[in-house]
Amino acid sequence: MKEVEEFVCEMYKLDSIGSVDKAQTILFSKKGKPEALPPTSDALSLHVKRVHYQVTVWKRAHCSEPHLPDPETLGWKKIADNKLQPLLMTQDPIPKACQEIISCSCSTGCTNLHCSCERAKLFCTSVCGCKSNNVNIHSCRNTDTK
Repeated sequence: MKEVEEFVCEMYKLDSIGSVDKAQTILFSKKGKPEALPPTSDALSLHVKRVHYQVTVWKRAHCSEPHLPDPETLGWKKIADNKLQPLLMTQDPIPKACQEIISCSCSTGCTNLHCSCERAKLFCTSVCGCKSNNVNIHSCRNTDTK
């Protein structure tokens, strides 16, 4: 799994990280968008297990009575009528710390209630879009150094 995580980190151009969970935190702090994040280690592990099970089925397809491992130990769960359904994750998709982060993506100085930080009565942080855009880095007026 370590090699799989390193490969996924490389796909997100975070070669030196090596952990998809750390990569998630870094990317979330930069982008703030869950859809831009790699899978969690939990979701990735379950995916790899499901792939392994499917490959095992294919490799034994020529056998009239193939001996297969228990799919419930390899990323699947049984539902009604003994059907299999993929188990996508067993943990939260985004760390709780990331869920609680409020950030804005303002480009007009963060001076009114259009700014989600200002609306929440918080100062803008390095996670905010107003800070990540070098053009506007000095235009943010919602800082703790007012």
